[in-house]
Amino acid sequence: MLGLGAIGFILALVLLYTLGRLRVFLELNLTLEPGNSDLWVGLRVGRWLVWRQHWRLQDVTWQELLLVARQLRDMTRALEEKTIRATTLRLPGLLRTLLRWARWAPIPAEYLLRRMSCQRLDWTTRVGTGNPALTGFTVGCLWALKHQLLRTLARGIDKMTAIPRIAITPDFTGTSFALALHCIFALRVGHIISAMGSTGWLMFCSFVRGERIEQPSH
Repeated sequence: MLGLGAIGFILALVLLYTLGRLRVFLELNLTLEPGNSDLWVGLRVGRWLVWRQHWRLQDVTWQELLLVARQLRDMTRALEEKTIRATTLRLPGLLRTLLRWARWAPIPAEYLLRRMSCQRLDWTTRVGTGNPALTGFTVGCLWALKHQLLRTLARGIDKMTAIPRIAITPDFTGTSFALALHCIFALRVGHIISAMGSTGWLMFCSFVRGERIEQPSH
């Protein structure tokens, strides 16, 4: 007969296997249209909803979108300049170690991305510029952009379990913009645990190689 320790070990293995087979679902729903602009993000483990957040967005215009894009670009450039200047300064030992560890982040991130599946992707857009010729040109550019993004997504993730539904509707009679995006991505808990273990192992190896927290020199 098996002892209590062996039974507990077998039950732990069964529990870990069952937990590893569970899937985590990240769902995003974005709507941008006059009078109804919102964003909500949900996280489910299996059938259980563990987190959901909803944001009500104000109506935006093309000018506001361009302004936000320029501000983000300027902030990014300023952050890059500060980062370059910060590397020439004497940073605390812990911060220097964290900066070294940050180079391992793409490894588990790529591992998770390669094992992610897309369960749903609905992306519809309606656009009108007030000028029929410009509207047609804009619609063509949007089709090219969506096509490129879909190709990049299909190459980056594990599989597309649902056929993406993409649509662009031109408005040749007025000025308008509306967007609706609903997507669901899935990932197994076991893959998340493996990525966390891989990150921990890489950090441990960095310590073994001598990349410890450096003491400030006097």
